[in-house]
Amino acid sequence: MITAKNSNSGRLLTLNQAAEYLALSHWTLRRLVWRGDLPHVRIGRLVQLDRADLDAWIESKKTRFGASNGASKPIPLRGA
Repeated sequence: MITAKNSNSGRLLTLNQAAEYLALSHWTLRRLVWRGDLPHVRIGRLVQLDRADLDAWIESKKTRFGASNGASKPIPLRGA
């Protein structure tokens, strides 16, 4: 859990903090950064992620039932 003790006072998170925030493994998050799926800030060798970018990424991954390709329809219940 990100607490005041291990959190920056700013909006940037380390890879470990961001992985914890997204409930992903450190390596899964690294892969997302390496593939360019998540915007990041690099300062020398230090990679940090903006909390707002993480929230935007979460929002972009949200789906609704049947909204993925428009072809899905709810399955009718028996006897209905």
